[in-house]
Amino acid sequence: MLRVKSVLDGSIIGRPFRAHIQFSHGDIALFEYQPYLFTQPHFALYDMGPHLLDLPRFFFGELRTLYAREFHVDQRFAGEDIVSVMLGYDRLICHCELTWRTTDYEVFVEGESGTIKCCTDGKLTISTEAGTTTDLLTPHHYAWSDPRYGFVHPSIVDTNAALLAALRGEAAAATTGDDNLKTMKLLFAALRSAATNTVLQL
Repeated sequence: MLRVKSVLDGSIIGRPFRAHIQFSHGDIALFEYQPYLFTQPHFALYDMGPHLLDLPRFFFGELRTLYAREFHVDQRFAGEDIVSVMLGYDRLICHCELTWRTTDYEVFVEGESGTIKCCTDGKLTISTEAGTTTDLLTPHHYAWSDPRYGFVHPSIVDTNAALLAALRGEAAAATTGDDNLKTMKLLFAALRSAATNTVLQL
């Protein structure tokens, strides 16, 4: 995701005007590590919603409108497991979704001069009039990490190292508590929008 952000900041694809961010819940067997997810009143938004809604803020800044729908498909969970959130900016629309459906990409951004696609297998593809380039990003393997989680477990190491460096004053913090509260406000706005079936002005 940091690589996607660097491409966007480099204006390689021009001004972005459309984006799609989607996460799959993954293998049901993975939930053995988090049994509480089966019983909480909101599953998808409480579990992955903060990550899903933080990315468009990170990529594109603060949004203007939000419209969300949630659905309950897998009866093993007490809460919703399918979520679709449409985020409106002044000159960009971003669709975010959480689903059981396995897709070949997690982030797709279309700009005036090209596209970025970040795939679940680590492929980062940039297409412009000059052509298409693809980089393969691979997660670092640790003996304790579960390979079924892909980038998730190794990313925790890098995230905690960055936080520790910031606490020690060795580097600037990549995020703050105040910034995270803005993402959480979006999460609860999504719950409110879904409950009332309304577009919210933010």
